[in-house]
Amino acid sequence: MARTPRITQLQNDIDALETTNNAQSNQIAALNQALSNRTDDQALMQSDTGTHYQNTYTYFYVPATVGDGSTTSDDAGLGAILRLGQYSDMEQSAYNAGEAAYAGYFPAHQIETETDAGIYTNAAGGRNGILLACDGRILVKAGEKMSINATSDIHLESTEGTVTIESGTNTDGVAQNIYIAAADGLGDIEQSYYKSKITINGEEYTKTTSVSRKYYEHNKYEIYKADSFKEIYANTSSTHHGGSSKLFMGGKVSLKLAAEFHMSLAAVVSISVLTKLNLYGWKFDVGHYKFDICQIKAEIKKDKVEITANEVTASNVGAMLKNVGADMGTTAVKAVSTVAEAGAVVAKNTNLSATMNPLGAIVGMQTFM
Repeated sequence: MARTPRITQLQNDIDALETTNNAQSNQIAALNQALSNRTDDQALMQSDTGTHYQNTYTYFYVPATVGDGSTTSDDAGLGAILRLGQYSDMEQSAYNAGEAAYAGYFPAHQIETETDAGIYTNAAGGRNGILLACDGRILVKAGEKMSINATSDIHLESTEGTVTIESGTNTDGVAQNIYIAAADGLGDIEQSYYKSKITINGEEYTKTTSVSRKYYEHNKYEIYKADSFKEIYANTSSTHHGGSSKLFMGGKVSLKLAAEFHMSLAAVVSISVLTKLNLYGWKFDVGHYKFDICQIKAEIKKDKVEITANEVTASNVGAMLKNVGADMGTTAVKAVSTVAEAGAVVAKNTNLSATMNPLGAIVGMQTFM
């Protein structure tokens, strides 16, 4: 059966297309082979490296609001941009539109540290950089480790929110640490904040190998609900310019193994409501005036030496002192015996004993040679 002219024409067209496709396939294969053999920077594409752009920059851009037209002329605002290489025309246009526009492209630190057009011309640092900006969120998730490294400065800033750094636990349930090191312990750390709240659920250990200074310009409160221990292995100097108040609700023990010097240029008042006990090996009181005021005073002394230039004794004991008069006389007799035992030593003992009572009795004066 003879084929109709239309079927014959279709068959011829199919044969022609197959011939053309084969030719194009051969050309593509030859081009891929040629490109794969080239290693210089003039190759536009290599099958094993992805796309190679021969521009100073390239970017992916999504507008905040897509216009009705098929072009970008009516796009409004930045939605998201990823720029690779040097600064792009998009960044330049945003800078020319004013701060309200380019503030969405560049971090606040870039705007603060650069001057005028350097905000966008130096956005890549004079080399090839990466710009990533959007009007929404940026989420980064790593299934394993994440490393961030910069040859120069790293700046983290939140314009309106908080900054949180938190570690977790590993698969064994062991809590992981957070390490902050400034040049392996040789750099400085500066902190500036309004309030500080630190909660330590375990021990705290601080070691300072150089001078430590703290300045408090307002009240300071320290509360210890457990024992406190302090050891100082060198000299301590303290200068107090204001008043000082101390209240001990419990006992106090102070042990000093070396000499102590205490000097006060003003009055010192010591009040012991109950009992005061002083034990010492040697005691010396040197002063100009001394007053002892007490209701009852008892002294027990083995030996006593007194050198008195002037002595005045006034007693208002009443009749009770008359009963003691006989004993005073006996004491005077004992003093005479003591003088007799002195031998060659010349002694003069004058015992002035006066008794003033409501009856006006006078014991008298006795002189022994």
